[in-house]
Amino acid sequence: MTRRRFLATCGTAAALVSTGAAQRRKTKNLILVTADGLRWQDLFTGIDPLLMNRKDAGMTETGAPELRDRLWKPQPEERRLALLPYFWGTLAPSGVVLGNVTKGSSVQVTNRYRVSYPGYSEILTGRAQDDAIRGNDPVQNPTPTFLQFVKDRWNLPKEKVAVFGSWDMFHYIAESHRGEIFINAGYEASTLPANNPRVAELNKLQMQARYLDDSARHDAFTFGLAM
Repeated sequence: MTRRRFLATCGTAAALVSTGAAQRRKTKNLILVTADGLRWQDLFTGIDPLLMNRKDAGMTETGAPELRDRLWKPQPEERRLALLPYFWGTLAPSGVVLGNVTKGSSVQVTNRYRVSYPGYSEILTGRAQDDAIRGNDPVQNPTPTFLQFVKDRWNLPKEKVAVFGSWDMFHYIAESHRGEIFINAGYEASTLPANNPRVAELNKLQMQARYLDDSARHDAFTFGLAM
């Protein structure tokens, strides 16, 4: 048996699952990245010609002309590579990218609300739950997530299925019953991995760099703790 690790790194969340897998399987890491608020236009076509000179897009501030010159290219494929070099230069050539509307590839949520909680719930449960989840209110997800399914399927201890989220609402989103998986979300010190100097440092730093909105910490701390 080999060790198989599932890592979901998100704009506001990261989930980590370790379990056994058959010897024939070579995959060690599966990474799910969600970026709350990222437009498909930016991902697939790079810097937006309609926004790159607008004041309300921050493109008249100091350094904006240099940034615009660096990111603007004649073709959308060139612009997106300039904006997201790792995604398009390293990740995309090794897989399949869906959702480019200009190519007739549309990936849509099916819930009617189109805000954060219903969207994340749909990702983690595979279904829309319009009757139970109608917005970003703090209600416990009524449906078990695939993280709970994996934990039960392979009989894993709680600390082997962990979610790291910038938004404190992941305590409600990621599981249908509190305490089934490990969740570290919002401004909250992580206890995993235990006795780790880097984790202790990040736990301290996140409290020293707070947003005005206490419901979500900087993504850099979520990423660091998940890694």
